[in-house]
This record gives sequence, C-alpha cells and structure tokens, in this order.
Amino acid sequence: MVKLIGLKNLFSKGLPKMPRDYIVRLVFDRRHKSLAILSSDADLERNPAVEGTDDEIVGAICYRAYHEMKFAEIAFCAVAQSQQVKGYGTKLMNLLKMHAVTEGVEYFITYADNYATGYFKKQGFTRTITMPKSRFHGLIKDYDGGTLMECYVHPSIDYTRIPEMIKAQKEYILDRVRDVSKSDKVVYPPLPRGWTPDGQARANANANGNGNVNANGNSLEAGSGAHSGNSLRKNTRGGKTKTGMIIPTLSSRGNEAALRAMAIPGMAEAGWTMTDLLASTAAAKDNDRQRNHLKSELLTIIRKVEDQQFAWPFREPVDTTEVTDYLGVVKEPIDLSTMDKRIRKGDWYKSKQHLQVDMMMMVNNCKAYNDATSQYFECATNLEKFLKVIFQDA
Repeated sequence: MVKLIGLKNLFSKGLPKMPRDYIVRLVFDRRHKSLAILSSDADLERNPAVEGTDDEIVGAICYRAYHEMKFAEIAFCAVAQSQQVKGYGTKLMNLLKMHAVTEGVEYFITYADNYATGYFKKQGFTRTITMPKSRFHGLIKDYDGGTLMECYVHPSIDYTRIPEMIKAQKEYILDRVRDVSKSDKVVYPPLPRGWTPDGQARANANANGNGNVNANGNSLEAGSGAHSGNSLRKNTRGGKTKTGMIIPTLSSRGNEAALRAMAIPGMAEAGWTMTDLLASTAAAKDNDRQRNHLKSELLTIIRKVEDQQFAWPFREPVDTTEVTDYLGVVKEPIDLSTMDKRIRKGDWYKSKQHLQVDMMMMVNNCKAYNDATSQYFECATNLEKFLKVIFQDA
C-alpha cells in the first residue's frame, strides 16, 4: 500500500495535467498493474534517508492488460524528476515488454500527449495502428488532444539485451565490410614532391576510373606509354583527349581540386567519383546548408502546429475506410504527418510559402467537409488564425 501511494504521488508530479482523483482510481484499481524501478542498495547506502519514502521510486508504469484481446493499455508512465535523462525510461519500458510476454500481451497501446510522443517513438511505438480496431474499440479511454500510439511486442526478443544485440550486429557488419573492402589492403607509394596530374590522368580518372599513372606519379596515355606533358593549368577549357575521353570544363577552384584529387592513384579504385568530390566543395556545402536550414525551419513549424490543442484532427490522414464519402468532397487530402514526410524527404518544399499553401489547403479541406457547428470546423478556424501568426514573416 505504501508503494502504491508512492506511485500515485510520482504520477501526480510527473503528469500535472492529469486529474489526481483519476490517477488514484487507476493506481488502486485491481484490474490495473504497476511496474516500478526502485533505488538500488548502493543508492540507499549513499542516501539512506530515501528508503521507504516516495523518493525511493525511480520510475513507474501503470497499465491494464486485456488478456482475451492480447493487448495492454498504458495509462501512466513517469520517471522521477531527479532521475531523468539517465536511461531509466527505456529500461522501464523494456522490463514491461519482457513481463508482458509472460502475460500473453502482443500489443501495447496508449494515448500520448504532445510531450510524450518523442519518448514513445524511441521505445518502438508508432502512430500507425496495425492492431484491428475491433480488439480495442470501446475498451480503452479516449483522450482529447492525445495521439494514439501502438507498439508490437515480439515474443522472442529479449528487450533487456537490446544494447548488447545492437552492438553485436554492428560488429558483425563491420567485420563483413572489412572482409570485402580493399581500401585497407592496397597501399600506393607516396606522391613525389612537386607531383602534378596532367589532363589525360584527369580524363581517365573521371571517364572510367582507371587512370594509368607511372611510378613518378605522371599519367600515361592509354596504350602509348608516352607522357602527355600537359599540366592541369593547361587543360582547363575541357574537350576530348586522343582516346575520346571527355575532360570536364573547369569553372571553379572546386572543379580543379576535384580533378586533381581524382588523378591521385587509388582514388577511383576506392570508389570515389567526380560527383562525390564536387559534392564536398564549398558551393555544394553552402547549398546543403541552405536546404538543411529550410528543412529545420519547416519541421519547427510542423512541431509548433502539432503542439496546439486544436491540431489533433490534422495529425494523421483521414481514414477513408471509415469516412467513405470524404474523397467525394476533398479532392486533395493533406495532413501534418504527410507534410512531415515530404519535408524529411528533401526537395518537396522549396520555401515556407510552399508549406503555407499546404497548411491552408488542410484548413480549407476540413471546413469544406465538416459542418460549421462541429468541433472540427472550430479547430480549423483556430488553426487558420494560428497560421497567420507563424507565417506572418513568410
């Protein structure tokens, strides 16, 4: 009983928006079970005053198993403020999964608030619900503003050994890479002082990755054995060599540096191409920085919208198997998760204005399908006002 009271206090502190009487009802309900991590003996020796108090509880999860349907609903999950960012949340969830297997549980399901979705994603939960709705519909409590998430519990995985398994898999992959890799088995002689690649070496390296370079580091024309004698500076306009290979036009220092690098013995054999080297130039890096900056800005906007209480109807696509007439009204469905995927894919949105267009289409879709007196229409109206604020500088 003392431990249950401690759990109740932990959940009340960790979940301040949850009604306390509701927490008490579920923690003391015989149909609900709680799994907790307590302070170790070593911790108690260092700080004996916490023994038997609420501070002895590091973290806990309260859940209810529906054995006939082979799933469990997680009601509360919290870690003490002083014990956070130490891995206890992950350990707690892994222990719960191991215990769930003994109870025949196949799925965990929960409603996560905006601050908990990140944690649950790290623990293997997803917003895509694969469990048939008939198994949990009417059994779990629906929460306004929460995100329904699911996790499949594999019966043959030892979740307490996941770090060890990942380490072993990583070592195996690295061993296989070392077996097939040649980069650490072939050693080329050092380049002589004053070495300069000529045009033919660059053409060979760029056209077929097989520059013929003699012991002095100078290139030999294919089949001729004669040194071409042309330095890099003398072949900057591009064109064709005697063998028909194309020498790229040097339009910048980045191109010149890439061609010099490709002429070094072993570069082409190691798998490097002109495309790889040009991608590492300052101009390419600057373009990447701009794309990453835009991507970060757009994802921040998505997160800000998702965090709003009125955003819950827009987080996932409308289930057209349930709302069968939706596509008859809405011709271009759009939602926040689809926008998130488009942003992460890379080149869908060229600017914030482009994202704003999709956001407004989402609002208009909602207004077009739903009645003006519905809560969905009200959420769309509030979202429209919010978009005007966050896109005012766009």
